Amino acid sequence: MLLRMRCPVERLIHGNRRYSQTVILILDANVLVSNPMLRGAFWDNAAEAINGARLKIIVPRLAVDEAVAVYKRTRAATAVSIRKERRRASEAVRTHLDAAADEALAEGERYEQTLHQRFAAVGVTVDLAVPIVEHRELARRAINRIRPFSESGTGYRDALHWWFVLDTAEQWWEEDDVIFVSSDLAAFALKSDGKAALHPQLLDDILDRNIDPVGLDWVPDLTKVSIPGVFLSDEDAAGYGYSEPDDLEYRLMDHLLAGDPPSLSPADVGLDDVDAVRLVDAGDPKLLYQHTRVYYGTFNLHINFEVRMNFDVVTQTLVDDSRTPELVESSETTAVVLTGTAELSHYGTDLEFSIDDISPYR
Repeated sequence: MLLRMRCPVERLIHGNRRYSQTVILILDANVLVSNPMLRGAFWDNAAEAINGARLKIIVPRLAVDEAVAVYKRTRAATAVSIRKERRRASEAVRTHLDAAADEALAEGERYEQTLHQRFAAVGVTVDLAVPIVEHRELARRAINRIRPFSESGTGYRDALHWWFVLDTAEQWWEEDDVIFVSSDLAAFALKSDGKAALHPQLLDDILDRNIDPVGLDWVPDLTKVSIPGVFLSDEDAAGYGYSEPDDLEYRLMDHLLAGDPPSLSPADVGLDDVDAVRLVDAGDPKLLYQHTRVYYGTFNLHINFEVRMNFDVVTQTLVDDSRTPELVESSETTAVVLTGTAELSHYGTDLEFSIDDISPYR
C-alpha cells in the first residue's frame, strides 16, 4: 500500500507553532457533557483562533443530540431531587421548591437552543452528516470486539463517531492537523506505562484510509490541545526567559480563604454520607503539577495546575426519622485536589485563579 505523506517542508516553515496549519478539532459528546455551557479560558481563546482561521471546531450532529439528551436527563433528575424535599418543607417553602423544579426542567428544554447560541458565539461548526457505514462492517467489528467496540460488544455510537472522524480526516489531513477529542478511553485508547494513546486497531483504520498518522491525532480532553497562535512554543518560551511563581499553591489557598469560599458538594470532598458541606479553613497545600505557557504578544503567563490541600469543612446532615426533622452539623478535615488555571500579567504579580475541578485526594 502506498501511503501519502504530508510534505515536511510545511512543518519547517511553521516551526514556531505547535501545529503546522489550521487545527481541526472534532469533539465527542463527552466534551460537551463535561462543560455544557462551554465556559473557560479555552473557549475564549478558541473563539479568537477560529476568527483568525487558525482553528476550526467541528461537532457531529450525533454528538450534539447525545449531549442534549444527557443534559435533559440531568435537569430532570435535579427536578426530582428538589421535589423530594417538599414533604419536609413548609407550604411557603414548597412554592419556591416547585418553582425551582420547574425551572430545572425548563433549563433542560432550553439547552439545545442555548448550546447552539454558544456554538455561534464561539464559531463552532455543527456537521449534520451521518457516516455511511455498512451494517455488515459494524457487525463484524462488534462480533470480533474491534475498537471502538467494547469487550461486551457495545459501541455502536462510538463507531459512528469514529467513522465521522475518519471521513473528516480523509478530507483535510494533507493540509491541516485533525485532532479527535474524546475522554472515552475504553473505546479509543490503549494504556501503557500509565499513558494513554490511540488504540492500535484504530491506527490500522487510519492507515487503511491511506492517511498519514501525522495528520490525525487523538487526545482525551481539551487541556491537551494547544490552540495555534495563542501561546509561544515551549522552545520560544524558554528563550524568552519567563519566571514561574514559586508559591502558587499558597497563593491559591489565600485566594480560597480571602473572598467567597467555593461552593462545594459532598462528593467534591469525598463525604457522600452528608447532605451539605461548607469550607471554613484550608491548609497544607502541596503543588502536584504545574505547566506554564506564554501568550503571544502580551507575554502574559497561563498556568495549568493541580494542588493537593486539606479542607476543614462543616458538614450538615438532615435527620428526618422523627416528627421534627433536625439538621446535624459536625466538623471534618479532608484532603482534596484542585485543578485549574492561573493567569499572570507580564507586568504584574497578582495571579487570577480559575478552579475547574475539586475532587477527593486518593
